[in-house]
Amino acid sequence: MLNRRNLLKISISAVGLIPGVTLAAGANKPSESNYVGTAQITGSLMNGTRTTGIMQVDATVYTVDPALKQRLLASQPLIQSKWRNALQYYIANYYMVGNVPDASLIAALFQRAISAEIGNSRGRVLIIAVIAR
Repeated sequence: MLNRRNLLKISISAVGLIPGVTLAAGANKPSESNYVGTAQITGSLMNGTRTTGIMQVDATVYTVDPALKQRLLASQPLIQSKWRNALQYYIANYYMVGNVPDASLIAALFQRAISAEIGNSRGRVLIIAVIAR
């Protein structure tokens, strides 16, 4: 079904602005991507016992290994849970409200959180966006 959102996605992907999503020649759907398990992880910003805001991190895993892609898709709830724990660890130990979040440190914590699941060098965590409000 072609609605406004799908039309926008198709037009953006046609010019190559979305990484990993390109239209195959003559195809109606995007070609297979090496970015697997895109998720939005949310953590609470706290001031003592009171919630003062949230931090949202969009992350994905880049891999070219087809077997790992299937494993990542199958274990996506587990990966998201580990990423939530890693984000809360970052917020509790490293983040100061009002400062710019450190995306490199968040990516390293996310990578360490799932390295037991995917192996040390088979996939790389990529941070798409970090928003603290």
